[in-house]
Amino acid sequence: MSSSSHPNASGLTPQRSKALSERQASQSEEKIIAAIKELYSCKPQESTYEVYAKDAVFQDPVGIAEGVDSIAAQFNALAKMFPRADFPKFRVLENPGGLPPHTILIDQDVAYYRDPSSGSPTKTLNSLLTIHTDADYKITRHVEEWDHQRDSVKEDGFFGTLNEQRKKTTAALVDKLVSKDPPKKD
Repeated sequence: MSSSSHPNASGLTPQRSKALSERQASQSEEKIIAAIKELYSCKPQESTYEVYAKDAVFQDPVGIAEGVDSIAAQFNALAKMFPRADFPKFRVLENPGGLPPHTILIDQDVAYYRDPSSGSPTKTLNSLLTIHTDADYKITRHVEEWDHQRDSVKEDGFFGTLNEQRKKTTAALVDKLVSKDPPKKD
């Protein structure tokens, strides 16, 4: 149950987070940004997942993956579904006051292609990535919110609890069915 009036993971409404100014990534953030681009362009490598802490959490509207192996399974499954993805837009955003240190905000449009030779994408998706890192710049929490919209969670009551449990179940299923090894590209 998302709503444009509820704050997203950045603590802002979607309208405000979409209006944040773009900034240059700091040198300590560059490895994370490169890994994020590999993940969302459906080109993960084994080294891509080295930016995550062992017990990191990834959450999007589809699933909640806990641990780096489960996160790898989620993005490896995405790469198997979409052999090509491009970035019509990728912006590292200025952090508003009040965010914890070591937080990275990214506004991205990703064009996903089921047929890599197609001239038009199967689906283009806008999302806000809110990435929290530890002092060593390992990702501890990675939240993706489609169109910057907050997704319901257990704190939202009964339906939020159901939604959160569905996402954990989905991630657990993907984790069991998909290899932790990145897909081989031809």
